[in-house]
Amino acid sequence: MDSGLSCIGCGKVFATQKKLSSHEHQCRAKRGVTTNIYKQQYELHEHRDKRKRVCRPPGTPEPEPIQQDTPLDDMLDEYHDDPVGPSGASRAHSPGSNGEIAVAFSVRSGRRIRAPSRFIDYVPATRYTHLSHLSSTSCRPVNENILAAELDDLIAADDPSPPRLPSLPPLVPYRTDPDALGIFRVYATRPTFIPHDRAINSISDSPTFETYNSVAQAAGVEANSRLHIPDMALTSKDLFSAFSSPTAGLLMCWHYSGSNEKSVAELTRLTNFTSDVLFNPAESGRFSHERERRLLGAFLQNDSNPFHANHGWYRSTVRVRLPKEKMKFTSEMDPSIGTVKIDVHHRLLVDIIKSAFEDPAASNFHMTPFEEYWKKSNGHTVKVYSEVYSSPEMLRAYQDVHSLPREAGDHLERTVASLMLWSDTTQLANFGDASLWPIYLYFGNQSKYTRGRPTASACHHVAYIPTLPDDFQDVYTAFYGKASTGEVYTHCKRELIHAIWELLLDEKFMDAYKNGVVVRCGDGITRRIFPRFFSYSADYPEKVLLACIKFLGECPCPRCLVKKRDIPKMGMKRDMLCRKKKQRVDDDRRRNKVEAARRHLFQHGAGLNGQRIKDLLYDESLVPTRNAFSTRLAEFLINFFLLFLVDLLHEFELGVWKAIFTHLLRILIAIGGMAVAEVNWRYRQVPTFGRGTIRRFHKDVAAMKRLAARDFEDLLQCAIPTFEGVFENPGHDKIIMDLLFDLAVWHAYAKLRLHTDDTLNFFDAATIALGSSVRTFRDKVCPLYTTNELPQEHAARGRRQARQAAQAPNEDQGGPNDNISRRKPKYLNLHTYKYHALADYPNTIRQMGTTDNYNTQIGELEHRRSKRRYPRSGKQRHRMVSSIANQEVIERFIRKVTHARDKLAAQYPIQLCHPRRSRTSPWDHYHIAKEAGKTHDLFVWLAEHAGDPAVENFVVQLKDHLLARLRDLPYEGDEYKFSDNDRDCVLISDNKLYEHATLRVNYTTYDMRREQDTITPRTHRDIMVLAHEDEQTHPYWYARVVRIFHVDVEYRDPITHVCMSPTRMNFLFVRWFQRDNSPAGWAAKRLQRLEFFDQDNLTDAFGFLDPDCVIRCAHLIPAFAYSTTDEFLGTSFVREWDKDTKDTDHDWRYYYVNCFVDRDMFMRFRGGAVGHKAMRDWDEFLQREGHGVGGNGQAHDNEDDHDGPYEEVASEEDEVDELDDGSDDGKDEERPGDESEEEDDDRDTTCLSTMLWKYLH
Repeated sequence: MDSGLSCIGCGKVFATQKKLSSHEHQCRAKRGVTTNIYKQQYELHEHRDKRKRVCRPPGTPEPEPIQQDTPLDDMLDEYHDDPVGPSGASRAHSPGSNGEIAVAFSVRSGRRIRAPSRFIDYVPATRYTHLSHLSSTSCRPVNENILAAELDDLIAADDPSPPRLPSLPPLVPYRTDPDALGIFRVYATRPTFIPHDRAINSISDSPTFETYNSVAQAAGVEANSRLHIPDMALTSKDLFSAFSSPTAGLLMCWHYSGSNEKSVAELTRLTNFTSDVLFNPAESGRFSHERERRLLGAFLQNDSNPFHANHGWYRSTVRVRLPKEKMKFTSEMDPSIGTVKIDVHHRLLVDIIKSAFEDPAASNFHMTPFEEYWKKSNGHTVKVYSEVYSSPEMLRAYQDVHSLPREAGDHLERTVASLMLWSDTTQLANFGDASLWPIYLYFGNQSKYTRGRPTASACHHVAYIPTLPDDFQDVYTAFYGKASTGEVYTHCKRELIHAIWELLLDEKFMDAYKNGVVVRCGDGITRRIFPRFFSYSADYPEKVLLACIKFLGECPCPRCLVKKRDIPKMGMKRDMLCRKKKQRVDDDRRRNKVEAARRHLFQHGAGLNGQRIKDLLYDESLVPTRNAFSTRLAEFLINFFLLFLVDLLHEFELGVWKAIFTHLLRILIAIGGMAVAEVNWRYRQVPTFGRGTIRRFHKDVAAMKRLAARDFEDLLQCAIPTFEGVFENPGHDKIIMDLLFDLAVWHAYAKLRLHTDDTLNFFDAATIALGSSVRTFRDKVCPLYTTNELPQEHAARGRRQARQAAQAPNEDQGGPNDNISRRKPKYLNLHTYKYHALADYPNTIRQMGTTDNYNTQIGELEHRRSKRRYPRSGKQRHRMVSSIANQEVIERFIRKVTHARDKLAAQYPIQLCHPRRSRTSPWDHYHIAKEAGKTHDLFVWLAEHAGDPAVENFVVQLKDHLLARLRDLPYEGDEYKFSDNDRDCVLISDNKLYEHATLRVNYTTYDMRREQDTITPRTHRDIMVLAHEDEQTHPYWYARVVRIFHVDVEYRDPITHVCMSPTRMNFLFVRWFQRDNSPAGWAAKRLQRLEFFDQDNLTDAFGFLDPDCVIRCAHLIPAFAYSTTDEFLGTSFVREWDKDTKDTDHDWRYYYVNCFVDRDMFMRFRGGAVGHKAMRDWDEFLQREGHGVGGNGQAHDNEDDHDGPYEEVASEEDEVDELDDGSDDGKDEERPGDESEEEDDDRDTTCLSTMLWKYLH
């Protein structure tokens, strides 16, 4: 018997918690003790200032950020007369009652029930502390012809901005003061301008947020800089000067904006244009689209127009030389060598750079890089990693640029244009082979939160890479009398892409790279811009083309020379050392090898797979192609291999995780029975979350039909409850649960948009732990099951082999392949580049910022724009690319016209503005509609639910809740129970209960953004609040929202008997969860598990909650392995209908708290988030748990590091299967040769411990 289960009043001991709770409800001695305890607490708090929270009334200026060292109570004391709460709801204040107040004691998870701790919602600092030399507005434009000395005098007399830099500016670091969250910056030098990147509109990400003065801001600096609006005075005449009439201009603006599909939204948008005062219905009958396009083309022939816009696209020709085995030429320049000419549509890089920095969008560019630090509450300071412009690589490039010599009289400020490239093939139609291969350019000077929004138009189309012509084989045969081999075709494809890049890296760009280009930037300051390449994001097949290495060769990584046989050692000591010691370097040795191979190829007639070329290149998996980046940038000592950064989308979500998920399905098929059907059913039962964060899963998840990367991400985030218990062997189930937990942890760290030194150390540990878990799964689980291809894999292999046969028709294909008709055995293949790349993520973030800066997901989003243009291109193969390029020009210009029109519309809001939906203020913590959807008579509503245990003592508990809030009693104490006399002071007006459908809760994210959750009792109904317990065991309590109500309350003063005016009070009727005692957390590698209170504890099971206490919505997934139960609650209206079982009498036995559902949720459980200021007291506790690589701080493989039954490297087809992301991206993949791999005799038997890792890093 547990001696702890005893009554605190009489001391009687009970065997179960249920019996103790029943006794305490009737024990008089216990009531006396609790009353005395409450009196002591009440006396302790009666002299304390009442907590008042502040809401800024509409129309008042934005408040100054609260300094971190200011005590909250002292800050709130300044507003003690403010009659409103943080959400704008009025509160009545009254003197304390003289009536007796009792305290209700009950038990929740073995502890005394206490009210949730008050959650204080901090809005992020709206701006950084202004530098002493900066004004709050943008720097004024200056004439670039003014001499430096005159310019200094002009600025000093008129503007508090700093003077121009001297001719040899010293880079003296400049430090800002910490803001309210403790964030401060150390600039490389004194900045001339700081963008307003912390305005409330800039950090509010939810589309339902209100933007203050939205119409005016749409025409102001912030909207201009985001949407490329020229900063000049435009008249209605200038606005549509490119068209035959304003009416034609309005129709063209509607046509080239929005969506291609007809919809209600598009129809509404059309009325916005036709209702314009400049629209003339009589002129619409003469409208001609072709005429307007010709006029617009003539208008854009030069940039002297009011918008300073031009066409910018060029059509050039590149040549590709065709090699022929056993045919010798005098040199590579021999005119008898066959060539193929290919047209390329492209723009000049220098023109793009000048246009981007001249645009008002540059007023949001960070011209001076900085390092960002976080001064934590305990005095410890850590470095923050987020944006490219605050990365060490940007600082290094900035310092290199400033170290270059200056010409006489050059006093211009120097800055770096951070060029970030994306390229990938995309299919333009669901049927057919129409495709486009664009090159996109983004600027790392711009915030990633802007770059990541397609509507921000931050992407610049550089070129459209053509494919080899359809008659390539005919051309080749015309020169040499024989069709080319597959190796020649792949070689020519590599030659083509590098010929295009040599075209793009022209002399004009190279002069700008060396000497800079002078640009009068959008903020009015003339600078010398030096372009520098920072990243090139692409999938693996394209990376090997750009890096000039062999596809799936002996050394498959474009960044290091790790051997394929050593890839499974990811995260171990030898692997970490290999990445450092064997980095790929673009040096003379590599270039000489390539030149020697090309001489063999053209002058000696060697074959591409000949022994002479293999001896030269294959030890490093090189290919005989000159790299354009090496050719142009070698003199600047640029190592182009470092441009090819990690890619989370293809390498993990569509790579490693997809491969492991697929193999888990193979194991379930090998187990047989209903295992696969059970997993499918469980995924269908997973509730949705957020605004598309977790969507409803497909009815047949195991088929993996048409799944995108985001779908595989959702599968991982919800995998632990869905796979739990489906494996027959308990030992295997534990290994797989550990593996899924490590995969989810690694993925969560990799997806973070803001890292610190602490989280990166955790990320390193998670990487080592993941490698250990994957090897354990491979060695201890996989060999015990006979796994074969899935049906979809079998079909994909057949399609792939047919495609290979079509690409090389001249090669001997042999007889029919019997292997196609039967499924092949399949193993978990770890010998892939994608698995090897996982260990590069932490250090890449340390150098370049977080992965969302260079993830290929941004490029995939931009593909939507290109696909939208395809239906308007005429779909003719020979004109498609030129038409898409022309549409890019028109849309770029139309965006300027449309938003310039909005700027003019701000001057005539009555004529041009259209009504907008109601929005939520980001300053409020929550929002409930003013008008209720339903109105109930309180007692009629209770009569309808008579006999339902959920509404037992509903009115009494409701009045206790309202009275405690009305008297502003502190929330740190226990729950209150009042006397009947006290309850009589609370009058509910007309006994009306107003029910609402939704509650919107605003919160500050870990990366200092403002977001919103929508809570509805029917779907997204689970919430989390701060816990208030005697000991730090878990920071949150969880509840399910049954109903959202508000009432109008009249409070009668118990002394004067004067009733105050009715006050609206919002509250939630909730059903509480309790945590069970199962192992959970980072060390146990299990999710937190919850259960409902049983119906014998109705006081604990149901209650009321102030919406201000809600932190955010929680994602609770049923514990499917434990089935359902009816012991918690009988038939009740609070239980929603189960869509499959149609059962209203049962609940799931347990629920799991999905801490991996999004980035912010993960950091609320991991701790150490910059934006979670209210959780500072929990950071040390949360980060201390499971801080090591494994449960004891180290990660050791239990056995020697060997490949077990998979000792030999998997076949080439197996590797292609694991690398296939399920999409046909139109690239002709070069297949590796038949190189044999020797066994690695020197096996590494020890994993890298935490101590060794710290030493190495």
